[in-house]
Amino acid sequence: MRAAVRPAGAAWQPAVELAARDNGTSFPQVAVDTRGNAIASWEHYDGIEKVAQAAFLPAGGSWQPPVNLSGAGGDAGIPRIAFDAHGDAVAVWTRYAAGASVVQSAARPAAGT
Repeated sequence: MRAAVRPAGAAWQPAVELAARDNGTSFPQVAVDTRGNAIASWEHYDGIEKVAQAAFLPAGGSWQPPVNLSGAGGDAGIPRIAFDAHGDAVAVWTRYAAGASVVQSAARPAAGT
Protein backbone atom coordinates (compact mmCIF):
# COMPACT_ATOMS: atom_id res chain seq x y z
CA MET A 1 0.00 0.00 0.00
CA ARG A 2 1.30 3.42 -0.93
CA ALA A 3 0.45 6.95 0.18
CA ALA A 4 1.14 10.37 -1.31
CA VAL A 5 0.92 13.67 0.56
CA ARG A 6 0.13 17.15 -0.74
CA PRO A 7 1.06 19.84 1.80
CA ALA A 8 -1.07 22.97 1.76
CA GLY A 9 0.04 25.29 -1.02
CA ALA A 10 2.54 22.79 -2.45
CA ALA A 11 2.66 20.05 -5.05
CA TRP A 12 2.05 16.36 -4.47
CA GLN A 13 5.04 14.58 -3.00
CA PRO A 14 6.15 11.20 -4.39
CA ALA A 15 4.22 8.21 -3.08
CA VAL A 16 5.87 6.13 -0.36
CA GLU A 17 5.25 2.52 0.54
CA LEU A 18 3.50 2.09 3.88
CA ALA A 19 2.86 -1.67 3.76
CA ALA A 20 4.25 -4.62 1.85
CA ARG A 21 3.25 -4.92 -1.78
CA ASP A 22 1.16 -8.05 -1.84
CA ASN A 23 -2.45 -9.07 -2.14
CA GLY A 24 -3.01 -9.11 1.62
CA THR A 25 -3.55 -5.40 2.29
CA SER A 26 -7.05 -3.95 2.08
CA PHE A 27 -9.51 -1.40 3.48
CA PRO A 28 -7.14 1.60 3.73
CA GLN A 29 -8.34 4.66 5.57
CA VAL A 30 -6.72 7.93 6.62
CA ALA A 31 -7.52 10.53 9.27
CA VAL A 32 -5.97 14.01 9.59
CA ASP A 33 -6.08 16.23 12.67
CA THR A 34 -6.25 20.04 12.79
CA ARG A 35 -2.46 20.28 13.15
CA GLY A 36 -1.84 18.34 9.91
CA ASN A 37 -0.81 15.03 11.51
CA ALA A 38 -2.16 11.98 9.70
CA ILE A 39 -2.69 8.32 10.47
CA ALA A 40 -3.37 5.66 7.86
CA SER A 41 -4.88 2.34 8.88
CA TRP A 42 -5.55 -0.86 6.95
CA GLU A 43 -6.16 -4.57 7.25
CA HIS A 44 -3.22 -6.82 6.40
CA TYR A 45 -3.14 -10.59 5.93
CA ASP A 46 0.19 -11.84 7.30
CA GLY A 47 -0.15 -15.36 5.91
CA ILE A 48 -1.82 -16.68 9.06
CA GLU A 49 -4.48 -14.13 10.02
CA LYS A 50 -5.64 -10.59 9.35
CA VAL A 51 -4.11 -7.86 11.51
CA ALA A 52 -5.03 -4.19 11.91
CA GLN A 53 -2.06 -1.97 11.09
CA ALA A 54 -1.42 1.78 11.09
CA ALA A 55 1.30 4.30 10.26
CA PHE A 56 1.65 7.86 11.60
CA LEU A 57 2.70 10.94 9.62
CA PRO A 58 3.65 13.92 11.79
CA ALA A 59 2.85 17.31 10.24
CA GLY A 60 5.75 18.30 8.01
CA GLY A 61 7.54 14.99 8.65
CA SER A 62 7.87 11.54 7.14
CA TRP A 63 5.72 8.45 7.54
CA GLN A 64 6.76 6.35 10.51
CA PRO A 65 7.03 2.56 10.09
CA PRO A 66 3.72 0.70 10.36
CA VAL A 67 2.72 -0.97 13.62
CA ASN A 68 0.36 -3.82 14.36
CA LEU A 69 -2.60 -2.53 16.33
CA SER A 70 -4.15 -5.96 16.90
CA GLY A 71 -2.47 -8.94 18.47
CA ALA A 72 -2.31 -12.58 17.44
CA GLY A 73 -5.19 -14.97 17.97
CA GLY A 74 -7.85 -14.22 15.38
CA ASP A 75 -8.65 -12.08 12.40
CA ALA A 76 -8.86 -8.31 12.90
CA GLY A 77 -11.20 -6.88 10.30
CA ILE A 78 -11.63 -3.50 8.68
CA PRO A 79 -9.97 -1.06 11.09
CA ARG A 80 -11.27 2.51 11.30
CA ILE A 81 -9.27 5.49 12.57
CA ALA A 82 -10.16 9.00 13.79
CA PHE A 83 -8.70 11.99 15.63
CA ASP A 84 -10.41 14.08 18.28
CA ALA A 85 -10.08 17.87 18.64
CA HIS A 86 -6.98 17.46 20.85
CA GLY A 87 -5.03 15.32 18.34
CA ASP A 88 -5.62 12.03 20.16
CA ALA A 89 -6.30 9.14 17.78
CA VAL A 90 -8.33 5.99 18.21
CA ALA A 91 -8.61 2.93 16.00
CA VAL A 92 -11.35 0.31 16.21
CA TRP A 93 -11.78 -3.03 14.47
CA THR A 94 -13.74 -6.24 14.81
CA ARG A 95 -11.84 -9.30 16.07
CA TYR A 96 -13.07 -12.72 14.95
CA ALA A 97 -11.83 -15.66 17.02
CA ALA A 98 -13.20 -18.95 18.31
CA GLY A 99 -16.54 -18.45 16.57
CA ALA A 100 -17.23 -15.08 18.16
CA SER A 101 -16.61 -11.45 17.29
CA VAL A 102 -15.72 -8.56 19.56
CA VAL A 103 -14.88 -4.91 18.99
CA GLN A 104 -11.34 -3.93 19.98
CA SER A 105 -9.52 -0.61 19.96
CA ALA A 106 -6.15 1.08 20.34
CA ALA A 107 -5.44 4.71 21.19
CA ARG A 108 -2.57 7.06 20.39
CA PRO A 109 -2.30 10.19 22.56
CA ALA A 110 -1.42 13.39 20.70
CA ALA A 111 2.15 13.32 22.06
CA GLY A 112 2.55 9.55 22.23
CA THR A 113 2.66 6.29 20.33
